[in-house]
Amino acid sequence: MSITVSPLDLVLDTKNPRFVILSSREQADIRNYLLTYEDVCQLATAINEYGSLLPGERIVVLQENGKYVVIEGNRRTCSLQLLLARDLIPESFSHRIPHTATQII
Repeated sequence: MSITVSPLDLVLDTKNPRFVILSSREQADIRNYLLTYEDVCQLATAINEYGSLLPGERIVVLQENGKYVVIEGNRRTCSLQLLLARDLIPESFSHRIPHTATQII
């Protein structure tokens, strides 16, 4: 079943095996890790230039305790969150995330 949920309402997966070195698994820490080590700046730029995710690139979520938790697509979700809410971007990365194109808003 497919549903539509704002990326800002999604919770990044704290159990993602990619995060083996995180001492804290808060959402801001996960975004910072993805920015630092997983090319989220480049992905956000590509999404911004294209105007959306590429067709077929879905984000897979599970509903847990009333929240939608991303189980596939943390990088895409993080990129979209940063494009939609600049206050989520850590200061040291603000110059690397483009201002959101009007077709994404």
